[in-house]
Amino acid sequence: MSRNGQRWLFLAACASGAILLYSSPLLPPLRIFAVTPGIVAVLWFVRRQAGPTRARLWWVMLAGLVVGTGWTAWHAGKQQSSALPAELEGEPLQVQGYLCDHPTPGNFGSQRFSLCVTGWSASLTRRYKQLPDRLRLSIYGDKARQVIPRTLSATVVLKRPHGSVNPVGFRYESWLFRHGYGATGSVRSLEAGNGQDCPLICRYHGWRSKLIDSLSRTIGHTHHFPLALALLTGYRGELTDAHWDTLKKTGTIHLVAISGLHLGLVAMAAAWLVRLVLVFVLAQRVSAQTIRVAVFWSVVLVSTGYALLAGFTVPTRRALIMVVVGSWYLTRAARPPLWQGWLIALLAVLLMDPVAPLDRGFWLSFLAVALLLMLFGGRLGRPGTVQGLVMAQAGIFAGLLPALVWAGEGSPLAGLLANLLAIPLISLLAMPVLMVAGILLALLPVTAHWISWLIDLVLAALWLPLEAIAGLPFPGLYPDLPVSALLSGLFISLALIPASRAFWPGVLLAAIWMWQETSTQCISPVPPDDRFRVHVWDVGQGLSVLLEYGPRTLLYDTGPAIPGSYSAVENVLIPNFRKLDVRRIDTLVVSHWDSDHAGGLQQLKGQLPVGRIFSGEPDKVREVLPASKVMPCRNPTLAAAGGVKVRFWRSENPSGGNDSSCVLLVEAPGITLLLTGDIPRETEAEMVASGWLHGSAGMRETGYRLMLAPHHGSKTSSGDALLESFRPDLTLFSAGYRHRYGHPHPDVTERYRRHGLSTENIACTGAMTFVLEDGQVQVLRSRDSAGFWIDPPGPPCEPG
Repeated sequence: MSRNGQRWLFLAACASGAILLYSSPLLPPLRIFAVTPGIVAVLWFVRRQAGPTRARLWWVMLAGLVVGTGWTAWHAGKQQSSALPAELEGEPLQVQGYLCDHPTPGNFGSQRFSLCVTGWSASLTRRYKQLPDRLRLSIYGDKARQVIPRTLSATVVLKRPHGSVNPVGFRYESWLFRHGYGATGSVRSLEAGNGQDCPLICRYHGWRSKLIDSLSRTIGHTHHFPLALALLTGYRGELTDAHWDTLKKTGTIHLVAISGLHLGLVAMAAAWLVRLVLVFVLAQRVSAQTIRVAVFWSVVLVSTGYALLAGFTVPTRRALIMVVVGSWYLTRAARPPLWQGWLIALLAVLLMDPVAPLDRGFWLSFLAVALLLMLFGGRLGRPGTVQGLVMAQAGIFAGLLPALVWAGEGSPLAGLLANLLAIPLISLLAMPVLMVAGILLALLPVTAHWISWLIDLVLAALWLPLEAIAGLPFPGLYPDLPVSALLSGLFISLALIPASRAFWPGVLLAAIWMWQETSTQCISPVPPDDRFRVHVWDVGQGLSVLLEYGPRTLLYDTGPAIPGSYSAVENVLIPNFRKLDVRRIDTLVVSHWDSDHAGGLQQLKGQLPVGRIFSGEPDKVREVLPASKVMPCRNPTLAAAGGVKVRFWRSENPSGGNDSSCVLLVEAPGITLLLTGDIPRETEAEMVASGWLHGSAGMRETGYRLMLAPHHGSKTSSGDALLESFRPDLTLFSAGYRHRYGHPHPDVTERYRRHGLSTENIACTGAMTFVLEDGQVQVLRSRDSAGFWIDPPGPPCEPG
């Protein structure tokens, strides 16, 4: 291999090392990478002395891996060390700083904002060498209605970056690390930071906030103002739940995230205008090289300006790098191979943003560009406009499918049609009109009335088709990973061969498509009769448990749902069900009608077929699911293959709410599971006195006993009578991390210790899975296998 080839191999190895570090559960000690320059120098010397070409290549790759891994590890270690010390959690702290984004509406009438820290109290800086330099804060109550000053001093109560950890699905903790937050929390009091320095970046964020406020006053009355604001400035705080629902159903969320599509359009417009002026006006005075240089720098300046206008967010920065590299490639007189340009963009992103691999958009962006290069890079002739658009969208849809399936997401079929319509409308109509409208509003404010009317007209042409597509009964596409990879490979191969030879491959692709649809809907694999698995999901302050026994599934509660913010069904349950290949819920038990136990019921019914439904408060469940038969929890018994028995209990005279909870006792050879809902101590005592717990005492005495603590471990639960009667080998608290309710209560955890009983907190372990094999129970904790940036079980997050 030539020296030039070895250089490219070294750069590819650097990128691989930077990415592979994020597959490790542990961050290597940083002192190892302090000697990275020396290691690389030695490896490079050995490479020059190595004889055979193959040996040299191995040394080149090893040196690249060391450099890439060392760079990412240093950056990640630096960010980890700036997280809030555990002993400061929950303490009122004094902090000064400035807003580093535009505040957005939060839950329960709050405002959310990011604070870039410029100083802590003197006592803290004396005690700690490193403290967080970026906080994610919420402000509640009357204070949330005030205008948050640009620079401020505040009293805050913080906790370390923390979020739910499940096998698949969105991980808030990864998102916080990805965006550089060292802590989250709430504001107790604040005041304007009079006299505080406002550096350049502070003034930039102030200018952007004023621009957003100005647009809100000028065109805020228009029907499609939230979309206009998102497309012009990248601010999505005005988008409603209805907007997000339509965008999710049509797979078009990327349209309101300022990314490669938007920056690419702006760059193309700038390049076209500059080239037009230089070629047709100054053609005799400038050389071809001067034109290329002018086009390149115009693209860089205009794209950077739009990226700043859009908030310079993570996807915007990544897109800016890709646009700059792409324009550099296209304006060169002698162009390198296409894939070298792709690799340069990848390296540039990893160099400037080493935590980029934690971002889902990073993978989808580079995979999408790679697919486009495969589809169009080697073609001798250009396809027509319509053919090229269809090939590009269908290729990206099919090519990204395996990645989405691997992440537990799948892809809505509506997305293919929606993007075929939306991308031309965005490219040729919406973005050009919005850009011109923005310029006119700045230069001629008196035109605001007519511009508002034009913006509404143009965005209606974009939005109404998307709403119509979202209302159509399109199925989702959620094949198994091998089938999705086969479908993707076949489609891309089909797109690369001439049309005259595409008939039989097309027939094969259609046959596989029909087969996977049929197998998904009609031919579900039958699990063995002796299967027994319990999944306790990490849903924050709430509860959801999935039981797989033999060929059947039972779901106990669906976790919390906060409108417009979080749904355990959408964010946790559905992605993990797809990963587990759970295609039906045979029995759904809604313990009672608290929002942290019964959230997202309609979403669940819309995604999966559900068989029998039981509840401690059936009338309230029927109000949400009027077409479903909901049976009361009145001591039924369900028997299944493999000796599994599921028994139900509810208080004889409940007053409603927590003491109406439906309690389940699941008995199998080798394990007994007790699910208690939110019953208080008085109801626990009633259950123990009824003798219901001792229905199969012999089986329970010889097996593993697992219990979900009543009411998340609140002070009013887990009485002595229950603990002495059931004596679990392990009790789980399903509660939010340092939630304002304070679950589990210290008195309760102390009671378990006094009885000699083991406890664990789902907030500290992540989702837990209990697998019964050969009479033994295997326990799996999601945080044990999570990445190094996720807090492991143990300090600072201790059980109970």
